[in-house]
Order: sequence, then structure tokens, then C-alpha cells
Amino acid sequence: MRATIGVEAYGLDPGREHQYRRLGIDREMWRRTRPWLAEVTVDAGGRLRRRFLRAKVDYRRADRQGRRGVWYWWVIDEGRVYQLQHWPHGTEAAPVRRWVRAVAGEVVDIPAEEVWSWLAACSVSTS
Repeated sequence: MRATIGVEAYGLDPGREHQYRRLGIDREMWRRTRPWLAEVTVDAGGRLRRRFLRAKVDYRRADRQGRRGVWYWWVIDEGRVYQLQHWPHGTEAAPVRRWVRAVAGEVVDIPAEEVWSWLAACSVSTS
């Protein structure tokens, strides 16, 4: 079964990149304000691997500058672990990283301890 997860993007307006450059804010600064979602796996060497998923971006509720109301949406599969990063209240706040998975069509947060124990078990079984 699959589930849909979405977060609102806050932060700098990519359409005004030239103004940010004049202010000394580089391109990577406003790129880092975009939310991302990655599928987490363990490779044969026991190392953590992330595969970043492309989001569907929804501008229907966005303001004129694109600073608020822009939503990023992903579809996730059941039985897999994902890491989500987003900024809750703009670039001044620290980013929030969450571990999530799909269970019966719903998105469920996973405690970090459970993820690390799963990764350790996966790395032992691949060795």
C-alpha cells in the first residue's frame, strides 16, 4: 500500500535569486530551504544510502512571491524507510528531520532509535 506525504515549503523566493546574490546569499542557501525526502537503504558494505525522491510541487495556494503556500508532495511505499527534512518556520529556524514510513495508507513517524537498530540489523545481515 502507498501513502502520500506533503510539507509546506518556507523560505527564500527562488525567483529573486539575483537579489539574494547582491545581498551575499548564495544559490545553495535558498536551495537548502526546499524540503526533501529520501528513501533509506543499506548497501552491501553496511553503509547507509539515501535515494532522493522527486517531489510534485503544488503552487495553487502560493502567495505571489512563492514564499508561502508552496507544497511539496511525495508518494511513499509501505515496507520502506524514508527521511524527510523541512523547515517549519522559515530559514531562521533549524531544519526538522523526521524518519517516516507508510503503514496501511498512513504516514507514521519512526523514532530514531528504531531506525538505527534496523540499520544495524541490516548491516549485520549483509556482512
